[in-house]
Amino acid sequence: MGGGIQYSPAGRTRALNQSGNSNEDSRIEIMRQIGLLDSGRDPFFDCLPAFISPALNVPISLVTMITSDCQFFKSSIGLPEPLKTRRCTPHSHSLCQHIILTGQPLIVADARKVSFLKDNPAVLDLNVVAYLGVPLRSATGDRLGTLCAIDFVPHTWQMIDVTIIHAFAKVANAEIVLRTQAYNTGRLNPYIDESSEMYRAILELILMECRTKVDLVHKLLAFAGSLLHSGLDNPQ
Repeated sequence: MGGGIQYSPAGRTRALNQSGNSNEDSRIEIMRQIGLLDSGRDPFFDCLPAFISPALNVPISLVTMITSDCQFFKSSIGLPEPLKTRRCTPHSHSLCQHIILTGQPLIVADARKVSFLKDNPAVLDLNVVAYLGVPLRSATGDRLGTLCAIDFVPHTWQMIDVTIIHAFAKVANAEIVLRTQAYNTGRLNPYIDESSEMYRAILELILMECRTKVDLVHKLLAFAGSLLHSGLDNPQ
């Protein structure tokens, strides 16, 4: 999948808080309720960027949550200081906001060649060149944030790369559903304590056992499905 840009989202010049999203307050409240916003380190979400970067051969991978005025790095691998410590940037430095606006993946081989991205401070100041991101959603389908991969050099994303990050996003979305169920039954903290390290270990085993990228996709999708079924079978 070559070229300077592989998807050009509609409404790209609009600010997030001008997107016409009528449920913005509830969207942010969901993130706060289940510990995705302004929260500490998380073994489950921390493992996603750590596994995505080697799978896609990129230096930076992020789990971001997008509010009306900033993007919060829920988890990351490869971020330089001071971003690693600050764990947030304003929208002016965000490419992820375009995914929240459109609900569609953003697949960019070289942001310096894309008219609506080339002047973004993330490109000018942080040297973001290639970007691959997909949305993360709530149990009711609200766009909460993104799972994304970043490179400092032009990167021609292959279809299998897009498929892999979608598969990881399926796993993350399944966990968001389970955390929402746990919150609704007053068991969020016990659920996170009981499950995060276990799910991280399962994902680590999946990566160790997979011999091909296609095999990785199949196993990730199967794991995401098993998570959702466990929630349906045990709604607490």
